[in-house]
Amino acid sequence: MNHDQDLVLEATGLDKTFLARKGLRRPGTRAVHAVCNVSLKLWRGETLALVGESGSGKSTTARLLTLLERPDAGSVRVLGEEWTKLRPRGLRARRRHLQMVFQDPFASLDPMKMVVFTIGEPLMIHEGLKGADLDRRVLALLDLVGLPASALHRYPHEFSGGQRQRIAIARALAADPAVVVADEAVSALDVSTQAQVLNLMKDIQAERGLAFVFITHDLGVVRQVADRVSVLYHGEVVEEGAADAVLERPRMAYTQRLLSAVPEVSARDREERRAVLARLHSEAAS
Repeated sequence: MNHDQDLVLEATGLDKTFLARKGLRRPGTRAVHAVCNVSLKLWRGETLALVGESGSGKSTTARLLTLLERPDAGSVRVLGEEWTKLRPRGLRARRRHLQMVFQDPFASLDPMKMVVFTIGEPLMIHEGLKGADLDRRVLALLDLVGLPASALHRYPHEFSGGQRQRIAIARALAADPAVVVADEAVSALDVSTQAQVLNLMKDIQAERGLAFVFITHDLGVVRQVADRVSVLYHGEVVEEGAADAVLERPRMAYTQRLLSAVPEVSARDREERRAVLARLHSEAAS
């Protein structure tokens, strides 16, 4: 996997500082260093998990990787091309290669747009599709994420949370990206729906060779999906490595505290969870 031609995303020395108010009784602003010297690499077909507690800089890092926020320093290279120097027009043309799935699908989907336009927008922008050609491509994407053709002309409020997240995933996949950044993409879903969406993402990854950056605070999710893990603390990467090594033999005290905060699960509960996941995977394949 670790060959230069398979390197799809490389971030080097990312820094981001925000100005925040000092408080109601203290006039002025203070600098908040949200991300400090973050570097990472991602290869085709793998999943890198960025983990840490709330406020550790995970979501800011996700927005820097996707250039939704411009870094104060550092670089982001996608498919070998430097993105931070691109002007808005050039960046827009290249966004098809790196897409994002947000935590709250209802907030990230336009409530006034039917599914055909929500999913089809990248196809209209990047490929100029419209009419019957657009409908055919969107129907294929709906099928890919396990939604019926009847969803085509419905609105976001007509779907469940898990279905809305499938729509968001379909939209992210529409432009056939090399990388998908998923920011807490399953944290708002119940356990059964969460398992279905995670299995869906893994299946699509295997089929298309997608690379994922998975931002989460849920180490149970990390165990299920990640190949490698980077641990963020106060905006800095304090530990990184293969997922099994980081989760089973953490070196840093902060990582050990994160792991100790995960509720203990009995062997019986783990076995039941595996059975549920296996059943859901089998139903999806049939």
